[in-house]
Amino acid sequence: MRHPRLIPVLLLIIITSLATPLQAQIVLKGKITTEKNEPVAFAPVILQQLPDTTRYTEGVITDMAGNYRFGKHRAGRYLLSVRTIGYKTLYDT
Repeated sequence: MRHPRLIPVLLLIIITSLATPLQAQIVLKGKITTEKNEPVAFAPVILQQLPDTTRYTEGVITDMAGNYRFGKHRAGRYLLSVRTIGYKTLYDT
């Protein structure tokens, strides 16, 4: 049994799925160190999406070597803040 309408429908589905823009996703990672280049362990690192920084996005804690890593996020502008006892708060965009 032939289905002449099936091929155009399948082609339409394939074309529209390819035409849908893909959301670029990024992984953000880094290392928090002191002025003496010593790692800052267990420092909270907060990531907030700009321009509305009242909206909490994600927070992580640095490891013993001062490394942090945020999972996949949409590409865009973010505010990164690091706050820990004994150090000034660091902000970066």
